[in-house]
Amino acid sequence: MGFSVVHVPRPVPLENAHPTATKIEALLIDVLYVVASFLSVADVIRLRQVSRFFHDFTFDREVWSNLYRTIKLPRPPGPYVKQSTRFLEHALVTSAKVDLQWPPTKTRQISWTTRVLAISHDDEYFSLIHGERLMVGGSSRVRCFDLRLSATAPSLVYKPQGEEIRFFTCVSTVTTDGETLTFAVCEQYGSSQAAGTV
Repeated sequence: MGFSVVHVPRPVPLENAHPTATKIEALLIDVLYVVASFLSVADVIRLRQVSRFFHDFTFDREVWSNLYRTIKLPRPPGPYVKQSTRFLEHALVTSAKVDLQWPPTKTRQISWTTRVLAISHDDEYFSLIHGERLMVGGSSRVRCFDLRLSATAPSLVYKPQGEEIRFFTCVSTVTTDGETLTFAVCEQYGSSQAAGTV
């Protein structure tokens, strides 16, 4: 969206108005400022298409300052003197777009389930995989709890032979076919060996 600044002349004060001018003609621009402050951001943008006068009118700083003060959208603090008309308009247009898209997805009911898991003092590494499986690692083994099942007995995933697990994590990826792959990564030390990764 391109922006340009156009000066809209202020109305002549009533005391300086032409003798044949009516009060409505002299107050018209001020009335329009008040009306514009009740419009939505989209309505002010649409107002530009009505006529050349309204096109020029919607680029006036007073329009965006009043709207900035009255609109109920999250936005940066303002309006301040140093904030340009372009900044005020851009901030409100961006805020209105975010407001239309928020929340990003439809909210869904979250159900909570409490489980008691057999975790030992040796277990120090935990990795939750897609909210369905909990991988638990300690110095002597890696186990998997399937959280979708009501029975929470873990299955043994890995047990090092004569070595100690010093680090454990899980890494997941999705194949081009949409299949989820999960890798368990262990760093282990033997009593007389250097570090190794399984």
